[in-house]
Amino acid sequence: MKGVAQALVVVLIAGLASQTLAWQPGDGAKWLGQNVKGLGQLETTAGFLKGDVPAFKQGIEKQIAGQGLENYGAFLGSGGRKLLNWGQGAAALGNGLSQWGQAQAGLGFVTGNKPLFNEGVANQIKGGWLEG
Repeated sequence: MKGVAQALVVVLIAGLASQTLAWQPGDGAKWLGQNVKGLGQLETTAGFLKGDVPAFKQGIEKQIAGQGLENYGAFLGSGGRKLLNWGQGAAALGNGLSQWGQAQAGLGFVTGNKPLFNEGVANQIKGGWLEG
């Protein structure tokens, strides 16, 4: 989680820089979130291929944190209006549940934990249903 704390510091800096670079509100957080997610995907892949479970877990954490930052940036850019649209809220909840299911299924697969794998697949299905 040390990387998440560093990412939050960078978000604050990006927020200040966004004002000087004429970005729209939230663009810095969205950009950073996308990059943190990409780094997490690389770490997850490397951990999976090498059989390094801690690196795999750290990659999953970064993907979740990156998605959170990206969603926060989208919220800032909307001026808070996204909270009022229930359909978008359900879709976002479904997206999060689906991603959590992917993490569970991946960890279950790598560690040989069949109940965790099955729970992850079930959460992916529920998340897909909520996304619409």
